Amino acid sequence: MDQSKFHETVMPTSKSRCIQSSSSPSSPSSASSSAQSSPVHSSSSLPASVSITQPTPADVICGRGGKANSHPGNVNFRAEALKLRSWYESSSKSEKFTISSLLVDFVREKGGRFLKRDAERPGNWLEADGNDVRKKASQALREGRKSSNTLSGK
Repeated sequence: MDQSKFHETVMPTSKSRCIQSSSSPSSPSSASSSAQSSPVHSSSSLPASVSITQPTPADVICGRGGKANSHPGNVNFRAEALKLRSWYESSSKSEKFTISSLLVDFVREKGGRFLKRDAERPGNWLEADGNDVRKKASQALREGRKSSNTLSGK
């Protein structure tokens, strides 16, 4: 996969959501040199207290279980993570941070948000904070890395 093409398609165009220097990673090898110029993300597009009653198909639901796994936004999120996985696995720690941020940007550019259940208002959702979102992206990029020996208990 041409990483420069991916970078062009996922980076937000709105300066209020992403600030980027003029140098950008055009390939996995140049990502480390530009790790410090990676996007700066807002932690959320809504105040933390705004409750969301219904996730959209572009949203990624943070949590466990069938609803999160089968939600269209989660399916697309995992498919995009799968495309980036080999690049992520062969990258340095700073490059991995940048790649996970690109995955988050991909979801947000499609109009998606990362939502978690609202503990105070059952049935409602809140936007997850930026650090939790990037951790979720990193986890999705790591999934499936265990060998078959580890999975079978050998």
